[in-house]
Amino acid sequence: MSNGQVRYRTADFEVGFHLARPGFSFLGLHTEDPANIGTNLLSAKPAFFAQGPQLHELGTAPALIPSVRCDITGKTRVRGATVAYDFTVGAQRYRLTTRDTLAWVSGAWTIGFRNSVAPSHALGRLVQEGEAGALALPLLVNFPRFGTWELASSSPLWGARSDCFRSSDLNILELKLGEQRTAEGLHRLPKGRFTATLTLRPKAPPAALRPAAP
Repeated sequence: MSNGQVRYRTADFEVGFHLARPGFSFLGLHTEDPANIGTNLLSAKPAFFAQGPQLHELGTAPALIPSVRCDITGKTRVRGATVAYDFTVGAQRYRLTTRDTLAWVSGAWTIGFRNSVAPSHALGRLVQEGEAGALALPLLVNFPRFGTWELASSSPLWGARSDCFRSSDLNILELKLGEQRTAEGLHRLPKGRFTATLTLRPKAPPAALRPAAP
């Protein structure tokens, strides 16, 4: 734990968490080439935080977006290999949503990748309704030369959306919990509490075949 983050390393990947704001600080993957150990796949720019929860409700000022505002209060707890964020968003500090709401931008957890490190691409079943880029789980996110992440859940509450901003050297993966897509491209956040588990697991590449293999 140092420099405002806590980081963990395994034989296949490395992951770091910010302590001052919910979100990854580091994400490395080296299942294809051990030489990539220590390389961060994430977008990490000063004053631009494309990680963690995102929220900009329709008709209101943004509450959690990468470059303009972060209206958040809470605590970060680290115990062994478990990192827990407990936070509330918005000046009135609602602990539960008491009404349905619509959002321009939303995500229980967003991961922003840096294209110039590896041009990532998400592979999964396209969801035709709502804003473009929606994907159903399970899905794969591949990083050429680095490897592939598998994202899966046993709960139907999880969904995902992938997008690319080439001029910003950024690919994003929005992970959405309990949200509903609308025909207008907005995201409906139903009132209540939603809980589900999502797993990120590195996928090992298949064994290389001999040149003479049929």
